[in-house]
Amino acid sequence: MLIIDDEEMVRHLYIDLLEVGGYEVIGAASDGVEGLEIFRSLDPKPDFTIIDYRMPRKNGLDVMREILRIHPGTKIIFASADTSIADEAMRLGAAVFLKKPFTFTELMEALDGFD
Repeated sequence: MLIIDDEEMVRHLYIDLLEVGGYEVIGAASDGVEGLEIFRSLDPKPDFTIIDYRMPRKNGLDVMREILRIHPGTKIIFASADTSIADEAMRLGAAVFLKKPFTFTELMEALDGFD
């Protein structure tokens, strides 16, 4: 799992929640450009990537487009408080849109839906 979110506290919370849920986090980035750099460097590519929308240097929609161009099999969990972009995120390839703040249960249900 790769996490791309500009809020440090949120990244750490995701890592803790995902590890409790039995998922391995293999990278975390503080902005879209760093997230793409990490994604490109990973081999194998992560099965899942959680992406925030509003981030410095590159927004989440642009990051998602690039990730899916590089590796179409990556499942994107798009997480944002801005629900106005939910339809666009799904149209562009997000597997799930989670409205922030969301619960541990909502996150686990989203991930378990892929099994």
